[in-house]
Amino acid sequence: MSSNLSKLQEFSTRVFVAGELATALRAVVDRYAVAPGEVTFGLKQRLPDGSSSYRSNVPLRELEIICDIAGVSIDTSFDAGENRRVLLSLDAAVGDENLTIHVSSDTASLVNDVLTTLQAALALEVAETAMERLQKIVHSRRASLLDLADRIDALELAVFSPARRLRCFLSYRFAPEDELLALRLQQFLSLVDVEVLTGASYEPRTIQEKVLSRLREDLDFVVLLITASGESMWTRDEIATALHRGIAVVPLVESGATFQQGLFGNVEFVEFAAGHIADAFVKLLEAIRFIRAQRSASEKDR
Repeated sequence: MSSNLSKLQEFSTRVFVAGELATALRAVVDRYAVAPGEVTFGLKQRLPDGSSSYRSNVPLRELEIICDIAGVSIDTSFDAGENRRVLLSLDAAVGDENLTIHVSSDTASLVNDVLTTLQAALALEVAETAMERLQKIVHSRRASLLDLADRIDALELAVFSPARRLRCFLSYRFAPEDELLALRLQQFLSLVDVEVLTGASYEPRTIQEKVLSRLREDLDFVVLLITASGESMWTRDEIATALHRGIAVVPLVESGATFQQGLFGNVEFVEFAAGHIADAFVKLLEAIRFIRAQRSASEKDR
């Protein structure tokens, strides 16, 4: 007679106490085998050097020392009477979180009974299938994307509200390596309907006078772009002037940039990876939403 019905089930693996695995296998053999004392096992074990060894006709008592089943395979077959034969195997690959149990016989009821008995004896929990794990990952990522989309929609709604355009002063060091970052930042601010003032244009007066004149205009906030090339030489004056006038300051700091933390007092700064100013755009949108809300509340109180 050949076994023609089988069932494979994956369970969450765990480390067993000494003798627990052997006791569970003994419960199955004693319950179903016609001659329990004659049942032996095949044992395959992965060795520390990466190779493996297989032994047949291993008596049940030798399995009592197995606690960690990772890298271990156990198989056996026995006569269950009435011309029925049971094939049973347990396998846990190295690095796999699951224990696979495979039962074969000629009747579905016997296959299910053997599997259920072994599961109960070892207190095993059915593991998630690969499809279930994939569905969870997809669901989690979809939820994250939807949350981000809602967040950006809310920010855009606040930023593009039909109130007066926000005005900001963009401060950065006039170095060639900073010009491209500053240009991208200006483009982004313009796209979210923020008027940007800088000190980049040439004027026949001192830079200090030009910068201070910008800061005396009707501004809603100041953006400080600080990169690894260094701060603007007027950063201290700009922060002091802005804070004195009650103007919000939003520092964007490139990773690896050296600057004096004390300059910012209790103002939270936004960090971005070197050369990737777009990393700061979501938090910059949040800052703009906050500034717009503050201004709207102030205008209502007037």
